[in-house]
Amino acid sequence: MDNLESEHVAEIDSRYAPIVSNNETADYHEQLMAGANTPRGEMDDDEFQYGEPPRVFYDNMDSLDAVPELLGLPDDIISQFPVTDFDAAAAETWNEDAKQCSICLDAYEQDQLIRRLACTHGYHKGCIDEWLSRSTVCPICKFDYRIMM
Repeated sequence: MDNLESEHVAEIDSRYAPIVSNNETADYHEQLMAGANTPRGEMDDDEFQYGEPPRVFYDNMDSLDAVPELLGLPDDIISQFPVTDFDAAAAETWNEDAKQCSICLDAYEQDQLIRRLACTHGYHKGCIDEWLSRSTVCPICKFDYRIMM
């Protein structure tokens, strides 16, 4: 390794020293890097020590579990939006886009249950109920209903 590479490696090591704070992690990293510099298939099994990854690997995996699930609206808020039966005769004057559910893209049929949000956009009841259980925004206008929580 020439002097410039050594300086670069030393600089990187110093930046990550707080992260790689124990010898187990550093040894594991050195083994991985040694294998990265050999042509594929030329590293013998006895040159690399297989075993448990360092604890820091598992700590990072545990932190992924701490990420919250997709947050939608609670059922008691979703149920506050009115539900009506679709009336095909009354919908004759509607815009064509308003005659279909923007979530599943199926046309509304007579007497299907339509849930209308406060922003006036309507959807099949089942489609919007599932949507709002995973998201807090209207699929069309993106109005955020977290203000109701």
